[in-house]
Amino acid sequence: MKRFLRSLSLLSALVILGLPHGIALASLTVTTNQKLATRTGPGTRYDEPGTFLYAGASVTAVARAWDSYNEIWWVQVDFAEGSSRYRVYTGLKRLNVNIQSLPEERNLGGDTVSSAAEARFGPGASYALCPVNVPAGARVTVWGRENGYSLVEYSDSRISNPLRRCWIPSSCLQSGGGGSGGYHSYGLPLSYATASSYIRGSDPSRYIPDRLIDGDPTTNWQFSATVDPLGSGWAAVYLASASTVSSIQIRSGYWGDGSMTGYFRNGRPRTIAVGFRYSYSYDFSDEVIITLADHTSSLSWQTFHLGTHYNVSAVRLRIISAYPGTKYPNDIVITDVALFN
Repeated sequence: MKRFLRSLSLLSALVILGLPHGIALASLTVTTNQKLATRTGPGTRYDEPGTFLYAGASVTAVARAWDSYNEIWWVQVDFAEGSSRYRVYTGLKRLNVNIQSLPEERNLGGDTVSSAAEARFGPGASYALCPVNVPAGARVTVWGRENGYSLVEYSDSRISNPLRRCWIPSSCLQSGGGGSGGYHSYGLPLSYATASSYIRGSDPSRYIPDRLIDGDPTTNWQFSATVDPLGSGWAAVYLASASTVSSIQIRSGYWGDGSMTGYFRNGRPRTIAVGFRYSYSYDFSDEVIITLADHTSSLSWQTFHLGTHYNVSAVRLRIISAYPGTKYPNDIVITDVALFN
């Protein structure tokens, strides 16, 4: 039922796909129905700023965010308590709001922090300071831009929960906050990626689906065929706007250390069913079966022609069979994906 409701909600999200800043700033004033327990991101894996306000208090609901781990909605809210102001996340159950009335936030891409950045709980100097800053060199995912600040997500060993989101000056990012960072600069523009599952390990952000589209050969998406059997495990990449798609390029397997040893230690796809989601549909269809070669002495992109598909909003890769790894036979890895018309 949760997956069904999630599918229904995508209709309202279609109207904001072209917005450049990740969150449509059509906020609503809503009331709380209990005290406001909060997280810095949409899920219990993120750190906790605290519990605020009281039942019946007014807050500004900015956007909705899907927690794919627990399959529930979270809401990004903005409010003041005392002399401090916060822009954080709370569970839908704590608010009197129609979730369909809120825009859904979007992943704006990967980036790197170029200099240590003062972190705040919102996009501006009027928001409370976070307990720790974001260190130089941190790889982040950008989830919003506003008022010269960027909402970034990264893994931080200095906090009790593995993931954290905070707002930092956009000037502290290598891209300057004006672009999508390390995401592909070639091929069709890609917005974000999802997957049926991914391996979390000690760093929950290490193998997330968005690693498929960051253009970085040292990062990758991984899932366990023990948990998510071959034939049902999949990843989907979403285009920035509906486009014609005719071919796909794939960096198959583990490229993280650039060695064939690392490549062979992990499993990699052999047969993939490539499906298409069109702008007028919620489903993936017209699957094309492709067979990937197993590299033997060097690593290279593999290109496959898929025929011409119009008005494509997303492409799904369903892993049917795989080459087993010598050390991790059931950990299936794809490093990068790019689409072309």
